[in-house]
Amino acid sequence: MVILFSSTFPDSIPYTPLHSPSVPESCTCGCTMEEDSGEIIASGRCSQTSTWLISLPARHTIKLRFNFINLYENKQWVRVRNGGTSGSDLIAFSDGRRQIDHVTSTSNQMLVEFFTESDDKTNTTYSRVPTKPIHVYGFIATYTSNCK
Repeated sequence: MVILFSSTFPDSIPYTPLHSPSVPESCTCGCTMEEDSGEIIASGRCSQTSTWLISLPARHTIKLRFNFINLYENKQWVRVRNGGTSGSDLIAFSDGRRQIDHVTSTSNQMLVEFFTESDDKTNTTYSRVPTKPIHVYGFIATYTSNCK
């Protein structure tokens, strides 16, 4: 199932690429991605920590490019790890004060962790009403596979 959001936005919400993305429901708040390339769309629709594990065949590395990143300072952060666990080496971090352009793994796995602080403690918000946390703040990143 793909979740589409309203295309009518109040003037108080600036236009960003997060306005009308097609977000697969199975990957909205994190998932395992095993294709040679793919896209991660993360915003305030999920509270607390969401994780995307990119796992490719042996002898591959992963290049992750942030096409759009606008984090809600003091409320969101993104960490990229060189491996498949939260204990793997940290290779990139942003909390809104520092931007990430791209990062490349040295292994066939990369873990992307995205945290959103929310007053609403539910795991997922599928708001069809435009809101700044969902339609302004977050990131869109694409990854590709490189063979060693």
